[in-house]
Amino acid sequence: MSASLRAGLAATTGPVCITLVDLPGLPASVVARVLATGALAQASYGGRPGHPVLVPAEHVAPLAASLHGDSGARAYLAAHDVSRVECSDLWHGDDRDH
Repeated sequence: MSASLRAGLAATTGPVCITLVDLPGLPASVVARVLATGALAQASYGGRPGHPVLVPAEHVAPLAASLHGDSGARAYLAAHDVSRVECSDLWHGDDRDH
């Protein structure tokens, strides 16, 4: 997981909106709400963290450097006080693993 995320982060110098491929129903309204914060932000659904995640430019390189093994950005987000953006009024946030 970290290799894929690092590769994506390495391809940009600007802000990044991260989401998963198994969220085919993710509505644009959720993305817009998270992007509107302009800060390190993560969608949440009923208090449950989810996607998308907005990573401002100043966090891209430090986030990439923090990624190792089969883990994503969770530890980095927690250590940097990610803003949670409640989106359960717009969508359920469930991924499709099948």
